[in-house]
Amino acid sequence: MSTTTPASTEKKPPTRLVVVEDHPVMRAGILAALASDHLLQCVGAASDASEGKKIVRRVCPDLAVVDLMLGGAGARRFDDGLAFIADLHYEFPPLRLVVYSAVEDIGYARRALTAGARGYVSKSEVETNLLGAIHTVLAGERYLSPRIFVDTARQFTAAVGSKFATLLARLTNRELHVLHATGLGLPNRRIAADLGLSVKTVESYKESLKEKIDARDAEQLAVKARAFSAALIA
Repeated sequence: MSTTTPASTEKKPPTRLVVVEDHPVMRAGILAALASDHLLQCVGAASDASEGKKIVRRVCPDLAVVDLMLGGAGARRFDDGLAFIADLHYEFPPLRLVVYSAVEDIGYARRALTAGARGYVSKSEVETNLLGAIHTVLAGERYLSPRIFVDTARQFTAAVGSKFATLLARLTNRELHVLHATGLGLPNRRIAADLGLSVKTVESYKESLKEKIDARDAEQLAVKARAFSAALIA
């Protein structure tokens, strides 16, 4: 009698991560957040760029979470983190890089993304946003903290006299947050949790966005949101 082999139920192995953060308390917090997600596995942690590079070479992780300021107390400089990101991106092209920084500056966020990072998360956000950013980057998208995205949009509208800029100028900060999150493909429940709103309120914001940016339905809203996000963080 012939037998049929059942479909494999083997679970996909967790994504392997390395954390490079020179502040011990912050590093412990990041590790605790990662440990709460069964889809992620931390395989190494370092306090500076030199140690971080050695660990990445040894364990070949899928993704690295990197602070922008490295070097220890009294010697911390932005350029250390930016150079480290550029070095990792050059030496390990497949490695996804997510910056987790207290610096909420558009210029440094852009420099980090240009250097090779795929995500930039503010430390002022809740730790679940770091996890969300990691999963967004693993899905092949870029992530930029909502607050920095809003500031970027405001600078864009002030500097560029285009139809695109005119549309963005009509949006409130909350609407820009929702637009950005929609472009990232986040569900309404996640957007609501990130902004401290009800799902119903997020749905209302999306209805307002459809009217303001001339999107006929949810699908077109998502398409336009992705285009706006891509243009601002390219």
